[in-house]
Amino acid sequence: MPPRVPAFSPPELNSLHGRYLLGALLVLAVLLASSWFAEAYLHDQQSLRTEHFRQRQEALEVSRMLQNAFWEAEHYLQAFALTPDEESRARALEAIQRAQEGAARLRGLPWVARNHWEPPARALDRAFEALEGEARSLIAIRTSPDRMYPALRIMRDELGPASRAFLNAAQLALASDASRTAGPLGRVADGDVAEVLHHCRYQWSRMIAEFRLYMTARMGMLGGDEDETRARNVESFFLGVSESLAELEERAARGTLPLAQQRAVVAMREQAGRWYDAYERVRSVYLHHNWREDFPLITGSLHPLYQSIQSSLIRLDKRLADSANRATDSMATVASHLTAMLWGLLVIHLGVVVLGYAFLNRGILAPLARVAGAIKREAEGGSGAPALPRGPREIEDVVHAFGVMREEVRSRESDLQHQAFHDPLTDLPNRPLLEDRLTQAIQRARRKGLAGALVMLDLDFFKEINDTFGHPTGDRVLVEVAQRLRQVLRDTDTVARFGGDEFGILLPDTDGDAAKHVAGKLLARLQAPLSSGNGDLHIGASMGITLFPEHGEDPETLIRRADLAMYEAKRLRQGFVEFHSDHHPDTVERLTRVNDLFEDIRQDRIPVHFQPQMDLASGRTASAEALLRWGPAGTHPLPPQDVFGMAERAGVLHALTRRVLNASVRECARWHLRGYDLGIAVNLSADDLQETGMVEEIRNFLTAWDLPAHRLELEITENAMVADAERAKRILGDLRALGVRIAVDDYGTGYSALGYLKELPVDTLKIDKSFVMRLHQDPEDQAIVRSTIDLGHSLGLQVVAEGVEDGEALHLLRQWGCDRAQGFHLGAPLPSGDWTG
Repeated sequence: MPPRVPAFSPPELNSLHGRYLLGALLVLAVLLASSWFAEAYLHDQQSLRTEHFRQRQEALEVSRMLQNAFWEAEHYLQAFALTPDEESRARALEAIQRAQEGAARLRGLPWVARNHWEPPARALDRAFEALEGEARSLIAIRTSPDRMYPALRIMRDELGPASRAFLNAAQLALASDASRTAGPLGRVADGDVAEVLHHCRYQWSRMIAEFRLYMTARMGMLGGDEDETRARNVESFFLGVSESLAELEERAARGTLPLAQQRAVVAMREQAGRWYDAYERVRSVYLHHNWREDFPLITGSLHPLYQSIQSSLIRLDKRLADSANRATDSMATVASHLTAMLWGLLVIHLGVVVLGYAFLNRGILAPLARVAGAIKREAEGGSGAPALPRGPREIEDVVHAFGVMREEVRSRESDLQHQAFHDPLTDLPNRPLLEDRLTQAIQRARRKGLAGALVMLDLDFFKEINDTFGHPTGDRVLVEVAQRLRQVLRDTDTVARFGGDEFGILLPDTDGDAAKHVAGKLLARLQAPLSSGNGDLHIGASMGITLFPEHGEDPETLIRRADLAMYEAKRLRQGFVEFHSDHHPDTVERLTRVNDLFEDIRQDRIPVHFQPQMDLASGRTASAEALLRWGPAGTHPLPPQDVFGMAERAGVLHALTRRVLNASVRECARWHLRGYDLGIAVNLSADDLQETGMVEEIRNFLTAWDLPAHRLELEITENAMVADAERAKRILGDLRALGVRIAVDDYGTGYSALGYLKELPVDTLKIDKSFVMRLHQDPEDQAIVRSTIDLGHSLGLQVVAEGVEDGEALHLLRQWGCDRAQGFHLGAPLPSGDWTG
């Protein structure tokens, strides 16, 4: 059955709708009449302005096309002048052709005729024709090296043959000297003739080398003060050649040289003269400012053409702008005619405004002001029902809506107040509410001389439950924990969720013994199994206890010290610890470090440096090892073993390993994006091999950063592999199935058993640095390292030596066939931003 359409009912005059409709009809009648008179006048003006606008837009389009074509032509001609290639040549000529077509089109536009711009348009057309001719000349020059560099022919046809002839003659003289056993009259030949010839040939080779450097700089347009130095060196070496030839010629004159050597010396002198004459001509060419054939064309023809065309295009743009301004000015006349009609309408409208204001003030504004006052009093927290106005039907509707809104706001305000200070998952108070109640408890304890306690509680094994069974199960665990905590505590106590698996518990009017008693009850209650769809779950907790006012008189201090005590409880694995600043002299500092490390892990601020690994066969960097460089804020980095030990004691070792793994995979992926074909090596501890879900997390890291699995190598010590060989074999097998490489780290310092090398899926053997650092001094270390390399290769493993601190060790490792090396001699660990591979 179709819905019923309500019958139309005319608006009543006692409603705002009816009164507004009546006034609107009157105003509409006036506007329609005014519009009819203005329409005819505007129609004629619109047709004329539209045509002029179309012509101007057509001219503007051609102007933009010319500018773009000119810019492309100039750009590709300049590119061709620097590096001649077919693409630049074709693109430049194509752009010039488009510019010529655009100039021809411009000459035929109606706008050009209407604005008397035919002469500049013809001049622009001729300029583009000239540009095409000069461009083709430039292309012809740049595609011919002999035309481009006039001195090339001299170098090829004269300098080169003269140099070769000189060296051939010198070689002939040396050969003759070597075969000669005795001089005239049976005397032995002068022993230093060969030395003079060798010195002369050496001077000649040095002169040729300096000349090549001089020509390289000049032809590459890198000339400067160094050119003059090269030229002086050429002169100096030529002088040395001349002196050596003079000495040989003097010996020939004394008859101490055989005929073959005399002829060679004459040939050498002749070729040296030919070479130097040609060198002087080459140098005179390159000292001239037009030593390149394209310079005069570019500076004398192309640049003036560029400027001329650019000026013409600028004048065209200016004429188009002037035309637009004239069109705008012409609209002023039309506007002045419309102004008279608008003044008439204004008088009518002013009367309507006065009458409308009187009606608006009496029927709408005054009632709405009273409603606004009631809303303001309600916002300021006023009580009681406000006196609201009566008026037209719409005002009555506003008054009713205000009453409904008032009730809704008060209800929602109560809900928001609860949400602002309670955790949405467990409905426990949140940290701000606990801090507020803690402040009140501290003030009450101070006034009455009482004590109180604050307990910080962090769940153990919660992350494993969350990672294994998913966040829904983790959320159910948190809700169940909240319920158990409430069951143990008094009504006057407050338990709050700080976030994650951390809770704060306020125990007013409680001393230290009572607080410990409550903590023990909480531990006992939490240790009962939790039922879930995945079976019974077991969970524990670590708690830190602070007392007020004994340990602090403000929430921030009490919470911080309770956190420190909680971390100490985690380290000692004893459930709960009361804060004692004098427990050990270094307790506060050590716990502060643990707190800083925990916060840096949570905020992903763990710094990782990278040390290169060199491939000894190719000499290039093939991979890098990720090394932890963490220290408390404002201090130097701590030794990595200290950091990992502290993380293990605090129960955050696996979280630290995940941060290092993620950062290393991320940086390696970024290197690949920048074109570096490198791998990354990351250390894993024995505890890491026991971590549930480690293989899946590594898979997720590789997928998230799109890094091929074979680029990641995991380094595991011998002791970690042997400690639980069966589990290690299973975990390493899963990692190998992903494609990840496995390396035995610090080989030689642990069991050094061959059995696990054969059974476990290992790819790489890393020789411990203790055997490499003094390799060139200790024969026993040499024997160990060399035999380890042979052993690794016989098992099909890649061998890496770490701790290479000098060139002698590197030479020995390369000689023995070691695959890769790592150490400060090859590169120190650096942050990723400073590490270029």
